[in-house]
Amino acid sequence: MGAFFVNRSPQYKVHNSKGKTCYVTANEAYVYVK
Repeated sequence: MGAFFVNRSPQYKVHNSKGKTCYVTANEAYVYVK
């Protein structure tokens, strides 16, 4: 798991079981990257 910061908020790059990359933000928002 790699952590990075966007607008001073910690975000974590994770991979789900389908192999997609998603970013989990501190406010529990999920951004999926194709």
